[in-house]
Amino acid sequence: MSRDERRALGPEAEELDFLERSLADLDAERAAGDISEDDYRQLTATYAERADAVRRRGGVGGSAGGGDGNRASGG
Repeated sequence: MSRDERRALGPEAEELDFLERSLADLDAERAAGDISEDDYRQLTATYAERADAVRRRGGVGGSAGGGDGNRASGG
């Protein structure tokens, strides 16, 4: 689903888009060495948990961020 399609679905979809982009940004920062491993784990766990909550609450699908809660487990 494109970003524009999600926006048309409402605030839950926009929030999910933000969270998934944030997770992707964190992955890039980690790969570049711009974020500590502890910060990466903490932030990805928080964002993935929030994304999962949005999906449950709003019935919004998506997989760009992985949002399964396993991102912070090392990879």
